[in-house]
Amino acid sequence: TIYVAGEMKDVQKSQFIAIIGAVIIFGYATQRGVAKIAAAGPIVNLVIAAVLLPVIYITYSLLGLFNIGLSIALLLVGHLNVLMGLINLIPLGPLDGLKIITTSFKAWASYIAVAIILYILYHLRLPLMV
Repeated sequence: TIYVAGEMKDVQKSQFIAIIGAVIIFGYATQRGVAKIAAAGPIVNLVIAAVLLPVIYITYSLLGLFNIGLSIALLLVGHLNVLMGLINLIPLGPLDGLKIITTSFKAWASYIAVAIILYILYHLRLPLMV
């Protein structure tokens, strides 16, 4: 039960959390759970970059030189996501890479491999030779 504008209302816990914008986790945090949460950020960055890569090439091939600005903007967004994911996977201090590598070296190595491949693909930026 919460008070909204002086009225008492029954609200589910999930609705209340959404209203105040907070996340509440019940239970103890294990090292594996912390690593899964830490991996979510870089994985989202890499997924966004991987999804944008074909979109960039399709946009460029369909619109060509008429709207190269859109292709360049998408290229920059994808490239920044790859860089954020790659930097976040560095196993130092407060970065997520340290939390992931202490739990599973194989998972960390696979994330780094995907990030490096995406970085190379974005760095080549074919067929966008701008």
